[in-house]
Amino acid sequence: MFNLQRVSSHLKIKIKARIISFLFVSLSLTASAQFNPLASSIKRADLKYDQFAYSRAVDYYKYAYQKDSLNERLVSQIGMCYVKLNNSTEAEVWLKILLKKWPGTDSQYKYLLAQQLSKNKKYDEATYWYGVSDRDDMAKEKIRGIESLGKLLRDSSKYEVSAFEHNSPQSDFSPMYFEKGIAFLSSRKEEKWVKETYNWDESNYLDFYSFDPYDTTMPIKKLAIVNPSYHEGPGEVFASGNGIVFTRNGLQEANLRRGGKRVARLQIYFSYRDASGKWLNPIPFKYNDNNYSLGHPTISSDEKTLIFSSDMPGGFGATDLYISKMLPDSTWSKPENLGSKINTAGNEMFPYLEKNQLYFASDGHMGLGGLDLYVADLVALDTQTPSNLGAPLNSSKDDFGLIADAGFRAGYFSSDRNGNDDIFRFSTNYTKVVGCVLTLVDSMPISGAMVNRFGNNGELVETLLSNSKGEFFFEIPNNSRLKLTAEKSSYYLHEGIVEHVSGQSLETKLPPIFLFQPIVGLDVVDIATMSKIEGAIQTIRKLPDTEPTKPISDVGMQFVALPGARYEILTSVEGYYTKRDTVEVPPTTIPFVSHITKLSKILVGESIRLDHIFYDSNSASLRPESEAELDKVSIFMSDNPHLKIELGSHTDSRGSASYNLSLSQKRAESAAKFLILQGVAANRIVPKGYGESKVLNGCGDGVACSADEHQENRRTEIKILEVN
Repeated sequence: MFNLQRVSSHLKIKIKARIISFLFVSLSLTASAQFNPLASSIKRADLKYDQFAYSRAVDYYKYAYQKDSLNERLVSQIGMCYVKLNNSTEAEVWLKILLKKWPGTDSQYKYLLAQQLSKNKKYDEATYWYGVSDRDDMAKEKIRGIESLGKLLRDSSKYEVSAFEHNSPQSDFSPMYFEKGIAFLSSRKEEKWVKETYNWDESNYLDFYSFDPYDTTMPIKKLAIVNPSYHEGPGEVFASGNGIVFTRNGLQEANLRRGGKRVARLQIYFSYRDASGKWLNPIPFKYNDNNYSLGHPTISSDEKTLIFSSDMPGGFGATDLYISKMLPDSTWSKPENLGSKINTAGNEMFPYLEKNQLYFASDGHMGLGGLDLYVADLVALDTQTPSNLGAPLNSSKDDFGLIADAGFRAGYFSSDRNGNDDIFRFSTNYTKVVGCVLTLVDSMPISGAMVNRFGNNGELVETLLSNSKGEFFFEIPNNSRLKLTAEKSSYYLHEGIVEHVSGQSLETKLPPIFLFQPIVGLDVVDIATMSKIEGAIQTIRKLPDTEPTKPISDVGMQFVALPGARYEILTSVEGYYTKRDTVEVPPTTIPFVSHITKLSKILVGESIRLDHIFYDSNSASLRPESEAELDKVSIFMSDNPHLKIELGSHTDSRGSASYNLSLSQKRAESAAKFLILQGVAANRIVPKGYGESKVLNGCGDGVACSADEHQENRRTEIKILEVN
């Protein structure tokens, strides 16, 4: 794990030798080194190492190694010098020598070797060394990143990346928007009477410089706002242009540390313009502390939210991100850690806030190698993990210090991918297209819908899920054809989207994608007048055996159905016969089906003929085929529990009148018994035999009639006796 470093003679915040000269390290002030010959090259090397002069120390260590190649400490120190100098190629060589000759050495070197191998794109080897290191959580996250390389490299064509034309041979990094142009940090050389350099890698001190990317005639110039005699660090100009927040070493308040050496921590400062536009003297942040460092600040556009990096006690790792809010009295709240979703056991730094999008660099989350760039939603930190921005913004080296426009279509970032800390531009030839998935009937959002994007040849390119508001977005190449569909279980697509994306705007809003579950609209009318009936209650169940739904208690209601399904609808209204209907929903994607239930009024004394009730000749025994008709009567009685009926049986005129009367009574009682066995209460049924007394067609005694005419008279009827 990288610790905060003490830097000789000036400030340099970094974890990897010279990672932009401004990662988190402390400052050590000593008297000028005495260059008297030392007793041995090892003592000289240790002295330079202790002074953070790693480029000099490594030469002394390597000279000593030539004399004593069995010295484990010499090899480990050479490896560490190259780690701190961010020379992953040499660091890999020497750490491999160390672990081969002394396999039992401290496990931290295994993790360091894995990091160097990742930077050198030797991911298979890196996976092995991460696996055998003792940093379980960190190592697992790094292995997960290697396993996700395909995903992280997938969008490498989305952005065009080019080196900033004003990069110098020295370190240039941490751009920020300034007035009409860009400001950045640089250790570029300047002509001075006295040469001032930084021991770590013998670079110059860091200062702010600015340029106007739209005016090539304007030279790069040093900013007169904040540059003192030592390092300045990352910061941000207020959106209003009236202030700046930045990092500076606390030289004037340095504490004594390590044998009398003065150690200064990084601190945050604010500077404001007066009425004439002049920058006033910097003001220290309320929570600066000489016991730890605070730096890399970013401030929201309303100037009320400050986020920065710090190694203050109580964090999750080496450096964490913290947040402070502007209070009503214009003071800043006590900083709070942004939590474990953002912060890891590694280093989180270089935050940049654009609305609610928090961009930052980390070497603790899954990534491509060293520091990678990430984005997180500031209002959803408790539920969402940061997203790696992927290639080409990220590389196997260190990538950090990003700024971007509101649409993330263009911006700048820092990287040492070319061997030195440089600034890079990025821009995209893609357009963000934003859409939503809604229900067809009432335009309600549908969350969790799978939205599919297809290529020009009909191939599936990408699938994502709509959020809780039904929203989704894709980034589409400019001047391309966009085809989208959506799907969700039990829903059906009404119509997809086919559009041409020109890329003329930062963001294109798409029309909604509508999904539907077929709707069955219900109406209830009087069968005689066809007028609507108020107060109906309808209960629906999907056939064949689904449990009924809750009753729908109003006319004109509707229910969601499935294409090709059958539903039974039970409709009841006071004063009308309850009725069971069956509705079949077409198997096609028809969004709306209308069903009208026609009800008949209940009339006391009304008779209803029952067909298909048959008896054996001269017998009261029901034939099997009669039971189906009586089952319907049983259901009718169950649906209309307020009715009392007469179950009347009639014969034809053949045979004596007395015989026919007796036979019809027995048949009526036989039918009534069947219904009672089906659960109909006996007191709701009155069996009544009429014999041949009520023939329908004049086929009385002595009249010659056909068999069909006699069959017409043999019947069973229901007569409504009472309505309770």
